[in-house]
Parts: sequence; C-alpha cells; structure tokens
Amino acid sequence: MLAALAVAFVVAGLVFGFRSVSAGGVSCGSVLSPSSAEAQRADFGEEIGGTLSGATPDSDTTNNQDACDSAVGDAKPLAYGGLGIGAVALIAAMVVSPARRTSA
Repeated sequence: MLAALAVAFVVAGLVFGFRSVSAGGVSCGSVLSPSSAEAQRADFGEEIGGTLSGATPDSDTTNNQDACDSAVGDAKPLAYGGLGIGAVALIAAMVVSPARRTSA
C-alpha cells in the first residue's frame, strides 16, 4: 500500500516536472528541463524592434526571461514536492516491508 502511494507521488512529481511551462506566450521549457532560449529570442526581437522605432534598448518594458524564470520557479514546489514525498515514502516502504516479514 505504501509502495503504491510512493510510486503515485513519484509519477505525479515527474508529470509536474516535465510539464511544459509558459509565460506571456513564450515557452519556458519545464521544471526539470528549463529553457530560456525562446524567451531570449523574444526579448532580443522586442529590443531590436524598439530600437528601430526610436526607443532606447534600456526602455524594454517586457522581460520574457524574468517571466520564464518566475513561472518555472512557481512550478517547482509541485514537481520537487511530489518527487521528494515519493522518494521518502518509497524508502519507508522498503524499510517497513522487510520488518513486517521478519516479525510475522
């Protein structure tokens, strides 16, 4: 029973860990495999577009990379929490199970 619950938490942690995260229409990768390449391209494109229209590069009002970092950070507790609880429960199941067999 405890092992099944542990596996369920590990699977949930992996699902939340590899689920795609996005911020402001920009893909940020996932918690376990974050990627800021698309956010950097979007920021660079906005900076070039702003410069061509007469704005200074420092007047960039949207920072997609920071938004991605924040979105990935917000998703970390679910992924790492599920993996952590599942790992502890799996270790507990391996310790408790042999103890039950020897005492019965």
